[in-house]
Amino acid sequence: MKKLLLFAALLAATSGIAQVTNTRNQASGPQEAMPFPATSLRATSDSLEAASEYAGGSGTEADPYLIETPEQFMKLAQDATGDGIETYLLKGVYFKQTADIDLSGLPAYTIGNGAYFCGIYDGNGYSIKGYTLQQSISNYQEVSFMPALFMNVKDAVIKNLTLEDFDINLKCTEIEDSRFGISPLIALALNSRIENCVTKGHYALSASGVSNSLYIGGIVSLSNANIINDCHAYGTIDLIHNYTSDGRHVSYSYAGGITAYAEGGTIINCTNHMAIQSKAEGTSDIGIVERSGGIFGKGIDLQILNCANEGPISGEAQNTVPDKIWLNIAGIGGKLENGLVQNCWNAGELSSIGRDDWPALSILSSWSDTQKINNYADIDVEGAGVMDGDIELGTSYMQSEAFVSDLNENLPEGGKEWSYREGDYPTLRVEESTPDANEQIHVSNTTFRLTPEGVEINAEQASEMAIYTMQGIQKAARQIPAGTTSIALAPGIYILQLNGEGHKIVIR
Repeated sequence: MKKLLLFAALLAATSGIAQVTNTRNQASGPQEAMPFPATSLRATSDSLEAASEYAGGSGTEADPYLIETPEQFMKLAQDATGDGIETYLLKGVYFKQTADIDLSGLPAYTIGNGAYFCGIYDGNGYSIKGYTLQQSISNYQEVSFMPALFMNVKDAVIKNLTLEDFDINLKCTEIEDSRFGISPLIALALNSRIENCVTKGHYALSASGVSNSLYIGGIVSLSNANIINDCHAYGTIDLIHNYTSDGRHVSYSYAGGITAYAEGGTIINCTNHMAIQSKAEGTSDIGIVERSGGIFGKGIDLQILNCANEGPISGEAQNTVPDKIWLNIAGIGGKLENGLVQNCWNAGELSSIGRDDWPALSILSSWSDTQKINNYADIDVEGAGVMDGDIELGTSYMQSEAFVSDLNENLPEGGKEWSYREGDYPTLRVEESTPDANEQIHVSNTTFRLTPEGVEINAEQASEMAIYTMQGIQKAARQIPAGTTSIALAPGIYILQLNGEGHKIVIR
C-alpha cells in the first residue's frame, strides 16, 4: 500500500481497549481520544484563476477585506494555504462577504489547507452555494482526507454564513490506518467560535479496509474547545463502513448533525434537521464503534445546551463477533463523557439495528459523569426510547404553547428563546406576528412595512437586522444605518429580526 497525505490534516491515531463506565450497560469498550492534526499537503486540482485583490478593505475589524466573487474567494483560499500544520495564517485578519457566491462547477478549493486559518470570516448574511466534491481514493495507508469549505481553523471566528446545495461524496477502498471526514463548513476546528451558520446539502462517505475512522458532521467534523452557537443543519448524511480487523485496532464511525466528534467546548442554540444514516459491517474480533446523534456522535468534556433534533437518525452494525459492537444511536448524542445536556429535546425518528440490548434513545445513548437536566423526548415518534431522567411527552404537547413555555422557563445561560408554531414543533427562529402589506410595525426605535418588492425599514439609529426563511436559512444579516433601508425579497414567508425582536412576514 502507498502512504500519502491528501487535502487535509493527518490525525494522530489512538488505539487499545480499556474499561469504560457506561450507565446503560456497564460494558467495557474501546478507549477513545480526540485526534489532532500533524501535517498536511495541498490539494491537486485544476485552478480557477484567483483574483489579484479583494473587493476592498484592509483586513481590520473596521475595514475588513471584502469578498463578493468566486475569484476573490479563491484568493482567500490561496492566502490561507500553507505547507505545514504548525503554520498559522491570517491571525486576527477580518474578512466580510458582500454578495452570494456560486461555486457550481468549480474545483472544491478550501480555506486552511496545509495550515490553520486563524482569521475572522463574516458571511454577513450571504450564502455560498454549489460546492461539490466527488472523490475516490484506493489502496493507501495512513491517509488523512477531510474536505470542507474551511479545512483547519484555530482561534478563528466563522459566522453569519449559509451554505446551500453542497454535495460531497468520498469513496475510499482498500485503506489502512487512516482517517476520513466530511463536513460542509469546517473539517477541524480548535478553540474557535462558529455562530449563526446554516448548512444544507448531501454528504456521503464510504470506506473499506483495516483500522480506519470515519467522521461526518453537518457543521464541523472534528471539534475541540469551540463554541458552536445558533447553527442549523439540513439535508442528508450517509455513512457506510466495511471493515476487517488487523488484530490491533478498533474501527470507528461517527456522525452528527452539528459535529461528529467533539472534545471540550459548548454547543448551544443549535438544531438538526438532517436525515442521518450509518451502517457498519465486517469482521473483527477486537470490535467496531458506530455512534450517531442529531447534535453529536461522540463528546468528551462537552456542554449541549438548548438544542433540538427533528431529523431521523438510524444506525446498523453487523460483526462476526456480535458482542464486539458498540452501537450508540440517539436523538441528541451517541456517547458523552463528563458532560452536560440541558433543555434539549428530540422529535426525530430513531432506529438502531445490530445490538438488541442497545436500542436507540431519545437524548443520549451512552454517558458517564454527565448531567442531564430538563430534556424532553417525543415518545410518539417511531423508535423513541427514554432513560434516566428524560421527560416523556407526546407530539401534541410538544407542539403546544405550553411546551414552548416549559423550554423558555428553563433556558440555560446564553439560551435563545423558543417560538411557538401552530401545528409544529418549537423553533429558535420563527416569531408569531405577521403584518399585512403597508402596515407599519414599531420595534424599539425602528419601524418597518411590507412592500411588493420586500420590506422597508425606517430606523432612528443604527440597528441590527436579520432575515431568515421558514427553514432557518439566513437571507440577510447586517447593521443598517439610520434612515430608510429597502430589502428586496422573493415571494415567500420569512422571519425578520430587528434589534432582537422577531416578526413573521409574508411577501406575496
